[in-house]
This record gives sequence, C-alpha cells and structure tokens, in this order.
Amino acid sequence: MKLSIIIVSYNESRFLEKAVGSCLDQDYDDYEIIIGDDGSDDGSVDIIKRYAETNNIKYFVMERNAKYYIPSIRVSDIIKRALEIADGQYVCVLSGDDFFVDMGRFREHTEFLDTHSAYSAVYSKYEEYHEKSRRYNAAGSYCNWRSLFWSGMYAHISCFTFRKKIYEDNQLLDKMCDDTGLTYSIAIAGKWHTLPSVTMAYRQRDGSIMHKADKLELSVIELMLLQDVLNKKKMISGSLSRYYKPLSYCRKRRTHLKEEKYHKYIEACNGYDNNILKEIIDSEKKIKPKLKINGLQIISLLCYLFYGFFRKAYKLIDHR
Repeated sequence: MKLSIIIVSYNESRFLEKAVGSCLDQDYDDYEIIIGDDGSDDGSVDIIKRYAETNNIKYFVMERNAKYYIPSIRVSDIIKRALEIADGQYVCVLSGDDFFVDMGRFREHTEFLDTHSAYSAVYSKYEEYHEKSRRYNAAGSYCNWRSLFWSGMYAHISCFTFRKKIYEDNQLLDKMCDDTGLTYSIAIAGKWHTLPSVTMAYRQRDGSIMHKADKLELSVIELMLLQDVLNKKKMISGSLSRYYKPLSYCRKRRTHLKEEKYHKYIEACNGYDNNILKEIIDSEKKIKPKLKINGLQIISLLCYLFYGFFRKAYKLIDHR
C-alpha cells in the first residue's frame, strides 16, 4: 500500500460524505482510508459503516468514558491508533469536516516522495471554506522553512503527506500529536518541500471546539504542547518563540488556573517532566518555580524577537 488517509471525525454527519468523497474521487488508486471516530452520537458512525461496507474502508470508534476529556489528546490518540493499523508507506490526515479540492493531490504528493528520498514530507496550499457565506478565501500562505513555521507561521496538517517512517522512528510527541504536534514531528524528522498547488479546503465553523474555547484555555493547551516539545528536546529555540505569548498570558492569569475548568489540564500534565502549568501556578508563592518561569519568559521573548525578524522578512519575500 502506497498511501494511508486518516480521517478524524466527531459528530461530522453533515460533512463526512464530502470528506470521504473527495478521497474516493482522486485520480489514484493505491491508497486506503482509515476513519477514526471519537464516539459520535449524531449518526456519523452509521455513515462510516455504510462507506466501509462498499469501499473497503477501515474504521474504529473510540469510547467516550475517559476520566477527563481533552479534545487535543483525544484527537492525538485517534491519530496514533490509526497509524498503528495503517499499511501505507505515506500518510495524510484529514478532519471529517474538511475536504480535498484537487483530485490529483494523492498522485502528485506520492510521486514527489517516491522520487525525493531526502524529504520527510511534501506540503501544498489550502483554501478557507466559510460555511455561512459559501465562499472560499484566498489560498493560505505556506512556509518552506521549518524553524520559521514552528516559531509562528501556520501550516495546516491536512496539507502534508508524510512518510510513515516518522511514526515508526518514534518521532511523535508523547501526548499532543494533533494538528500542530504532528506538524512538529514532521519538522524534526527532516525537510519538507512545498508545492504551489491548492489541494484542500479548511472549513471554518463558528460552532467548532476551538471556537468555543476561551483564550486562557487555548493558551493552556499550547503550553501542554510546549511541555511535550521540551521533553523531546528538539527545535527548542523556535518552540520558545512560538510560545512566548501563551506563556505570558497564562502567567498573568495564573490564579484562574486553579478554577475547576482547568483541573483536567493540570491533571493531564502531572507526573510528567517540564510541567510548565504547575510551575506557573507555584510561581505565585515559591521562589524556585518563579525563577524558572522568569528565565523561560526572558529566553522565549528573545527567541520571539529573533524569529519575528525572519518571519517578517519571509512574508515580504513571499508576497513579492
């Protein structure tokens, strides 16, 4: 098997047919589809079973009986489980509400990786699809420099096709291997190449989980990812640049982290090295954690300013 497409779904019954159909319509046939469902209750599983019966699609459904529910970790668990059963030499990941717009995507990406063994992944551009207005935005920008991406430039995970060897060589993060975490794993595995084509549509929805989360919650999730990255000990400077803002935001609002809403995040980080969230909470009263967080903030600020200069320079070049 040349290519495995992993589709991550949770209550996507309105969009699944579009997502799966955009795979089945490709002008390429050496691939498999693996759908990982996060315990949907909107009829999505019935749709998945119907597709699996006629198209030889693999699927599994995660039980929703976890002690605490953190979407990023749930998505990460689904991706890891799908990678375990994937037979493809290459892998791409698609959310159940997004879809491919270029029917030559699978062929173009696999042909590039077949003929360029030095690259760990290939990347192409995306469009934002706004559901309410039924319109597309201009193609999203891309970055060919890994360090610049990690220091703040955005790259959508569904725009990548990467070698499964990334998983087999244990390049994945321990906990956070969803969108940004998986892109980090691709980045540390080797260089990627950017193709100019627009190949997928990123659906924008007001009711998505990330749109519902408040700024502090999103910052906490970012610092959970930073904890994973610090434990991996690769691309540290770019990582600190990326996390200067969420680190500062959580520091200023550290008293709120004791609220019940954030207990699940604190608990998920306990017993794990480089527990940034605990250090931030303890820095209110203890000298050692305070000095550590102060030092981390200073270093991250310097990295943020350093990489910020190159981000601006890159954008100027990219828009010439």
